[in-house]
Amino acid sequence: MGGPMSGNTLSTAARLNLESLAAGIEGVLGMLDQLCDTSEGCFSALCLLRLLKAQLEGILAEELAA
Repeated sequence: MGGPMSGNTLSTAARLNLESLAAGIEGVLGMLDQLCDTSEGCFSALCLLRLLKAQLEGILAEELAA
């Protein structure tokens, strides 16, 4: 059974926007990695953002495989 985008395909513009979003998230993750050594709240945000990025990359990978 497919993922949340099963049966749908993204337009080229939508895929490029998602790729740009993933790149932006990567930048924020880099900053959080440097800042989260002492803050539990910051670490929680880092973990949630990593999960979001993984889900976004999964959608993009499914789209490329389609």
